[in-house]
Amino acid sequence: MAKNAEEAERGLCARFVAFDESSPEIAACINLWNIRRGVNQAAILGYSVDSSRLGRGYATEAARAVVRYAFDELRLHRLETSYHPENAASGRVLRKLGFSVEGYARDYLRIAGEWRDAILVGLINGAWTE
Repeated sequence: MAKNAEEAERGLCARFVAFDESSPEIAACINLWNIRRGVNQAAILGYSVDSSRLGRGYATEAARAVVRYAFDELRLHRLETSYHPENAASGRVLRKLGFSVEGYARDYLRIAGEWRDAILVGLINGAWTE
């Protein structure tokens, strides 16, 4: 079994896709990964949008649905993610969803052989109860 499938089976991640109503093609992919229980009750949110659909609200709509799922169904207390400082569009999506900036991390992720900075953001489930 693939590592991602094992993680999903163990409840450590959840993967979603969003479709454009006018096409059978995937418009966006949204993931919850590193789902932590116990004292943390949190996960990391990740998303990507098909390049032909950028700027048309797919990321916001799809991620909003996954945030609701994470808080209402998985009953997580917190979601975290990050975005690159030069990716203003992703910053706007996350602000629309209610994420707050929590920090700036230098050389946070190694992408295409280069270390990249990231803006760290988080969202708290204000309705969380045990």
